[in-house]
Formats: sequence, C-alpha cells, structure tokens
Amino acid sequence: MIYTIRTFSILLAAVTALLPHLGSAQEDLFTMSPRLTTPLGVEERTLVELPPPVAEKDSVVPWDFSHADLSALDLSERFQFLLRVNFDSRTVWSEQLPQYFKPEVIDVFSRDPGLGIRQAAIDGYTAQGAGIAIIGPVLLPQHDEYSHKLRHYEHIGAAGDTASRDGTAWASMTVGKTTGIAFDAWLYYFAVPTAQGGGHVRYDNSALRTALSKLSTLQDSLPSAEKISAVALPYLFEQGEVDDELEELKARGITVFRYEDPMELADIPVFGLGRDPLRNPQDYLFLRPAKYWGPDFQSILEADSPQLFIPLESRMLASPAGKLDYAFYRYPHPRYVVPFLAACYVMLEHAFPGLTKEEFVRTLIKSAPPTEVESSLGFLRFNTIPSIREAARLLRNRR
Repeated sequence: MIYTIRTFSILLAAVTALLPHLGSAQEDLFTMSPRLTTPLGVEERTLVELPPPVAEKDSVVPWDFSHADLSALDLSERFQFLLRVNFDSRTVWSEQLPQYFKPEVIDVFSRDPGLGIRQAAIDGYTAQGAGIAIIGPVLLPQHDEYSHKLRHYEHIGAAGDTASRDGTAWASMTVGKTTGIAFDAWLYYFAVPTAQGGGHVRYDNSALRTALSKLSTLQDSLPSAEKISAVALPYLFEQGEVDDELEELKARGITVFRYEDPMELADIPVFGLGRDPLRNPQDYLFLRPAKYWGPDFQSILEADSPQLFIPLESRMLASPAGKLDYAFYRYPHPRYVVPFLAACYVMLEHAFPGLTKEEFVRTLIKSAPPTEVESSLGFLRFNTIPSIREAARLLRNRR
C-alpha cells in the first residue's frame, strides 16, 4: 500500500497538536486596501475524453482538471496519467478511478510542506507573532486559508483587481492555517503590477521601489515585538534598480529573499525536488529531481560545492477561484522556493533572534544527512535536503 493507517495517525496527531496555534479568524486586520479583489474566473467544463497516454519522461506540463467534471470518464486504467494532473476542490471525479489513486490522500499529503516543519511546530517553533512580507501579484485577501493572518494588504500602481494564482498560493504557503509553514506569523502583502519579459515574470521597477519604501515605513511603525523578519520577492527585477530600498530594509532588520535564475541563497545554489503525489512528504526516500531540472539532473547531483534541495512539487494551496477553494499544483514554478525559504527563515528567526541569512543557510546544510534513493534513474544521492526540526536543534545547541 502507498499509504497506511499509521501514516494517517501521525498526520492526525500533528494536526491536533497544531490546532491551538492556528489563531482566530476574529483577529482584526491591521490595515487593508480599500480596493476590492475579485476571484479569478475559471470556466467549469465537462470532459468526455482524455488525451492519449503520454510517457512519464515526456510529460512536463500537467493536464489541468481544475473546475472539470470527470464523472463521465472511465479512468480506471490511467493511474500514471492521473499522477501528473492539476486539479482543484471543484473537480468532480469519476467513480471509475484506479484502485490506489486517492484524491483525498493527495489533499492531505500535499498540504504538508515536508522537511520536518510540522514536527518543528509541534516542538514549539511556530513563529507566533512574527511577520513576513510578500511583494507579488494581486491576492485574494478574503480566502479562508489565510485571511485571519493577513495584517496588511495594499495595491500599488496598476496591479489590477483580479486575484492571481501565484499571490494566493504564496500567502497560503507561508501563513496558511492548513498549508502554511509559518502559519502563526502575520502576513504583510503588497500587490504590484508585473510583466512578462525574457521568458520570466518581472516586477514593474517603479511599483517595486514604492512597495519596498512603504515596507520600510511600515516596519518603523510596528512594535519591537512584532517586527517583520523577512520579505519574499519571488519575481525577477533589474539588478541595481532598487539597491537603496533593499539596503533600507536590511537596516531595519528585514531579511530579503529574492528569486534569481539560477536560484541561489547566500551564494548557495537551490534546487527544487519532485514528489509523487501519493507519497508522504516527510519521507525523504520518495523525493526526486524536479521536472524543471531536465536532462541536467546528474551534473547537479555530482557537483562538489554545497547545494540546497527543497521539496517543490505536488502542493495543495489556496486557489484564487473563491475563498474556500484549493488547487493542487503538480509542478509549481521554481520561484515558489522563495516564499518557502522565507517562511522557514521566519520560523527559525523568531526562535533565534538575530539569525542571519548566511547562518540560516549554513544551518540548513548541516541539518541535512546524505540521502540516497533508488529510482528508475538509478541510485540518486541528495547531500543536502535539510530538516527544519534538526536545524532548530542545531541552533538551540549552538546558542
């Protein structure tokens, strides 16, 4: 069996232990933009046929079953195909599914960020009262997953009025009550306009500069016990355009996590990892090279220099389609490691004040025992898949 009663018992115990820390939906918002955000419209559709089977190695972009009615389809022989699809909480599943394909199990496993984060929270590392900021596309501020932790939300420039997938997912990943890493932290969010360029999403430099300046001002207004620890900048921006604003943030104690291509953190390369949706995210033996690595994965694994490997794929996160909606993202973009790492940092910095980004990265590397997994690609060795729980132990002993 892919999952067991013991697995569900562990998950239930973890969730039960976390419930007292999840906060109250009645907590007041600090300040909100007067502009309204509308849910992202997604067309509901009924599917009567599927594409032909595609080999695993050839499938990079998943088939999208969001808002789809699959009840008319016989999917009983499409197990491998179903492991590579996106879906959401409005997907109507066929009654004819493969024996071991369980959407409800995927839902449970894919809300867990892995890396011993839930266990660290049980140990008391919950970032309660800490702050994390995100600058990104338009958010759905009323989503039930994180609205109780959204303390500041502001539109800047022509950000638009329709909720985005990325923004909603990042809020969910950082402070969501069932999907979040630093779920007890406050979220401060600035929605800014973005544009496509060179194959990447990029910030509008003027709006980004304004958002960073406003974040500095906001930090000055917060009590010392409620300061913002980190800001996530998951899109690209022009080097040198906002250096002064970034320095102002650092001077105010805000650690900056930004997306780079290739992705690095404190000069250490960072790579996302893949996971079969039906595998326990806490079991490192089931992690694999992420799809976006392509054919270069072997050279990445054989590199002599330090690296960080972060679970990225198979995520159940808040959806912008509605305040109770969720979406399963089989292959998220590599930029999703930025809010992930920022939230991990906030979680640890709250317990160990003054933790620098460099010390954070060094500790993550030290927390990672070598992990060798057997796969269809042969034996793969991941030297640095960190454990947040072990990182907390190392920091506690060091201090």
